[in-house]
Amino acid sequence: MTIDARTKLYQEFQQAFNLGKIDPRIPSPENNGNYDKSISSLSEYIRGHVESACLKELPYLIEKANLTPDASILDYGCGWGRLAYASSNYLSSKGLYLGLDISKFAIDSLKAGYSSFPNFEFIFQDISTDENYIYIQEGKSSKSQAKSSEPVLPIEYEGKFDVVFSHSVFTHMWREGIQHVLKEQAKVLGSGGYGINTWLIVDEYAKYVMKCGLTDRALPFFVNGVFTYSQENPLLCTAYPISTIYEIYAAAGHQIIDIEFGSWAGRENGVTYQDVVISKPF
Repeated sequence: MTIDARTKLYQEFQQAFNLGKIDPRIPSPENNGNYDKSISSLSEYIRGHVESACLKELPYLIEKANLTPDASILDYGCGWGRLAYASSNYLSSKGLYLGLDISKFAIDSLKAGYSSFPNFEFIFQDISTDENYIYIQEGKSSKSQAKSSEPVLPIEYEGKFDVVFSHSVFTHMWREGIQHVLKEQAKVLGSGGYGINTWLIVDEYAKYVMKCGLTDRALPFFVNGVFTYSQENPLLCTAYPISTIYEIYAAAGHQIIDIEFGSWAGRENGVTYQDVVISKPF
């Protein structure tokens, strides 16, 4: 019986892990929902997991938020720990990393993988199933109307972080929920701290590129104030008009410092295909 390349990769990873040859901070490809399924080499998989965060995301945060090894980083929507890995190789023992995610399985796995890093913490934050685009897609929730859940960051973290970062989180959320998250971010950012969050922003240039058929995705529908490619499950992809972005940030108590547009609509910020909004609380 022939073993397909993906199954072979899973087996190679597990064998290497059992022999202590895999860093426990690296998640198994069998569990990692973000892993590129076209990759079949173990070394390629490991590099693919760490490369973007180590070479792009964390250096970007260091530059934009003036981070030092003693900094405190909140990773909102940490997933399977790409930024956690980069941060664990940069932060000193005086630094702090906190990862939040809606996947309990991912959070439990990260807690185990980073058990030897006392300054690394991970918290599971639940959201309602009608706001979880994966649950909606899988038929676990039939609802897709705009409704906000309200996860609250623990009070002990208020004013504690130098930067709050999220990637591809607001691209799956309704406006009300985003405003709530940004308000929570404002609470935990210290004096001089920065919010750095990614979006898909539809300004006049993006509209033009969409009309040319040159964006990396078509967004033919406008539902509840967002551009999307699915009427049935709009949260699969939410792109907001730029005027709405400014309204959301103002309502949440943030001043937008800069917007760096990504390659999804033909521009380049050197970090991500998404658009990056840099803000500070009022």
